[in-house]
Amino acid sequence: MGLLILVLSIKWLGYGLKDASIIHVHVFAFSLYFGLYAFLDSFFKSNAGLDLVPLAYGYILIISALFIMIFLIKTLLPDNRAQLFNLDYIFRDISVIRNMFIYVIFVILVSIRLYAFKSYGVLSRLYIMDDPTFNMPYWFKSVYTWQTWLGLFVFMASALKWFDARGFKQIQWLMIGLIQAALIILFGRREMMNLIIISAFVFGYRYRLNIFRGRSLCIFGFLGGIAILIYGVLFSNYRWAITMDANNILHNYQEYNPTNQGLVKLTDNLSERESDWIFLYRILDRQMDSRSIVPYGSIIRQGLFNLVPSILNKHKNFVELDEFTDVMYGFPITDEATTPYTMFIADFGVCGVFLLPFVILSLFMLMGFLASIRIVASLYSILIRVMFIDYLMRIESAYTDCLVLARDAILILFVFFAFRIVSVLHEMVMSQIGDIRA
Repeated sequence: MGLLILVLSIKWLGYGLKDASIIHVHVFAFSLYFGLYAFLDSFFKSNAGLDLVPLAYGYILIISALFIMIFLIKTLLPDNRAQLFNLDYIFRDISVIRNMFIYVIFVILVSIRLYAFKSYGVLSRLYIMDDPTFNMPYWFKSVYTWQTWLGLFVFMASALKWFDARGFKQIQWLMIGLIQAALIILFGRREMMNLIIISAFVFGYRYRLNIFRGRSLCIFGFLGGIAILIYGVLFSNYRWAITMDANNILHNYQEYNPTNQGLVKLTDNLSERESDWIFLYRILDRQMDSRSIVPYGSIIRQGLFNLVPSILNKHKNFVELDEFTDVMYGFPITDEATTPYTMFIADFGVCGVFLLPFVILSLFMLMGFLASIRIVASLYSILIRVMFIDYLMRIESAYTDCLVLARDAILILFVFFAFRIVSVLHEMVMSQIGDIRA
């Protein structure tokens, strides 16, 4: 089933890439997580005891949700909003953005990382919002998670600038891009996968290639596979040394992983960790046994409670939604591989197949409206679209990430408006001072 999804997605992308939008990025990521990952999973796990009915049923549901989503976006999204999400349009906007903006955001990201490392020993952990191990202020934890999409913007901008630069400038953009890529991939394999995905689209844009056809597909697939393999081996062997208290990296490595096991460590990790489609299979298997087990909104309600800052609710009871789902379905509590597709079906049953596309369409409407606001030389518009690309690439993500996306996009709008107001007031004061001196 995984191989079939991969082949069909590549075929669709190959024919539809001429006028590519960010939905194509989502389809590609979907094909890797539910297609390629599921196919490779069969080599590391024994799936002989699985029932074919819920397995096939699960793939039918998620493919249906994806097709409904594409249909709604292409049919109901206004043309002026759809143009904002065209990849050529986005890449063109990024390539002409003022260099100063890229430098400032890059310096801010490096500073955040250095401060987190020096003050809290955090080097590679990303989702630390309610981890008591790291005694961070709430505001800093919130900003800390913005590093993925802000880092993606710096990486894309430096890559596009590098293509057009010459001499020292080209070396400068190369160094910024490499440093930013290193900072991003320290967070994990998903972030590494996102970099490879967006790199493919940037490369195709720059050289006007359809990366999902013929020789381009073979070259990209080979290079991407090699990069993921090398990174997977390194990350599997060294992850415990950098995800604990990073101030004691050497001690952590010796304690948790005394010997480098190379490829063995990677294959062990792949065989132990549950895949996205397996969690969906278990959910549907339980739903087919008892329809009454579907919670119909209880999971998203708990997710909304989780999003309320502790300062507003002193008695806040934070519960990880994958653990909450395990309890509701009677599964052993573990670190589940959650996706929006799985969680909507877990929360609403078959109705989730229709709810998810409308939620994504609503996000397209909202993000399209926000991206149409040109403020601070279009920087806000570009960042909003990059933030949305980052969300659509993260197939394996938290259930409430769609709400976090909308909240952060609106919050950043207020930040930009505040910056614009301060800039206008500064210009007025300086003009008044100039008139007085004259």
